[in-house]
Amino acid sequence: MGEIIYNLAFDFGASSGRMILSKFQDGKIELEELHRFSNDPVRIGKNFYWDTFRLYHELKQGLKKQRPRRSPLRVSPSIPGALTTAFWIRTAT
Repeated sequence: MGEIIYNLAFDFGASSGRMILSKFQDGKIELEELHRFSNDPVRIGKNFYWDTFRLYHELKQGLKKQRPRRSPLRVSPSIPGALTTAFWIRTAT
């Protein structure tokens, strides 16, 4: 068996968000959704904004669900699309 690489991805979409754990081993990728939540906008005046405090809370909730499995080593923000932001956390084997 080869090295096992785990990654956590946080996807903040326009109406929902989720945390996915990926496992890469022997050329195969396995994905598991660990946490899902709604991403409801907040209205301030005439404009709508993301509720960043809520998103931060949901990010922490997802990390709590991941904690019993593995310890994260590093966090790397990524912006793969206009409405999506992902945070990749590589974890130890």
